[in-house]
Amino acid sequence: MSNREWFKARRLRAWLSVALAALVTFGVGVTVFTGTSSAAITGVIGSAYGYYSNIGLFGGAPTTCGSPSVTPCPNPDVTLPSTGSATPLTASIPSATVVYGPAEIFNSGPITVSTQGTPASGTVTSSSSIGACTTAVSNGCTVGQIYAGPFTATSLSSTCTASASGNTGSVTVVGGALLNGTSPAYVIPTNPAPNTTYTGINPDTGATYTWIFNQQTVNSDGSLTITAAHEVLNSNAKGDLLLGQVTCGLIGTPTTTTVAPTTTTLPATTTTLPATTTTLPATTTTLPATTTTLPATTTPLPATTTTL
Repeated sequence: MSNREWFKARRLRAWLSVALAALVTFGVGVTVFTGTSSAAITGVIGSAYGYYSNIGLFGGAPTTCGSPSVTPCPNPDVTLPSTGSATPLTASIPSATVVYGPAEIFNSGPITVSTQGTPASGTVTSSSSIGACTTAVSNGCTVGQIYAGPFTATSLSSTCTASASGNTGSVTVVGGALLNGTSPAYVIPTNPAPNTTYTGINPDTGATYTWIFNQQTVNSDGSLTITAAHEVLNSNAKGDLLLGQVTCGLIGTPTTTTVAPTTTTLPATTTTLPATTTTLPATTTTLPATTTTLPATTTPLPATTTTL
């Protein structure tokens, strides 16, 4: 080992000794910061209704739930206050009829709507159920049938639930069919996927239509609205017929909880390094022999004469 390497090894041992001494004297500190986020529910959103329409005939101004306008509309209808209700708010009617001019737009039997929920429970549930006619209507429904122009069904219902994990909903159509001109009728699924859409021609009037089943809309306040069936009319009659609409949602204020820092101290540890002996190799330096030859010097003395 050269002199330089020996000194580097010595400095390394000195640094390790200082570091270990610091560990022994002060221990090891570990600081951990943790936090959680949650949402405090401060209010609820919930509503449900059976049917609503806003339709104009032959270019005329639209009217609601019939022509002339009929009240109440929507009907039946319930809405939660923001503080909620621990018991269901319900409303029902024995039958429904919507007429514009000579046209029967919608007929049904019993309709029941409900909504319930509180901030404390953290949930809201809204529902709407439309049943079949119990009495036949001329140019409209037959007994055991819901009638809405080209659309017929045995029953139609929707539900919506809001909770801390999110808002969900579904629609159930029993015996649903949608006439389409001279083509075979569309068969509506029992549980249509969100926003299932059909276009076609009403064979009775020749008017074109668009029907949307399980129409789902996320509102600006975060609530979810589900409409069981929505007819868009775009011919001599223009406007909308909506059946079985429900809304649910929670109002929350974000809050943050912070846990104070935690320090964990590990016990002091003493580490003894083994003794190290470094022997430098003996070094012998032999100088070369040097011979110096001086030039011969003769100094003549001056002649001296002494006279007595």
